Amino acid sequence: TANVALTGTVKAKLAETKGVPYDTINVSTVNGVVTLSGTAKNAAQKKMAAATAFSTPGVNKVIDKIKIG
Repeated sequence: TANVALTGTVKAKLAETKGVPYDTINVSTVNGVVTLSGTAKNAAQKKMAAATAFSTPGVNKVIDKIKIG
């Protein structure tokens, strides 16, 4: 489905982005709305992950539920 494809694209972009802990961030997508969850080491990583997800074509909104810790 489109949701699965977009989730895969976002995960790939996170993995390619230096400084983003892609292995501790979960991605789910519903109708172009991406929800990020999991953990980041600091606020900069959290912000970078959300910005990377939002810059992905097809993403209309990002819900950032990433915790710092």
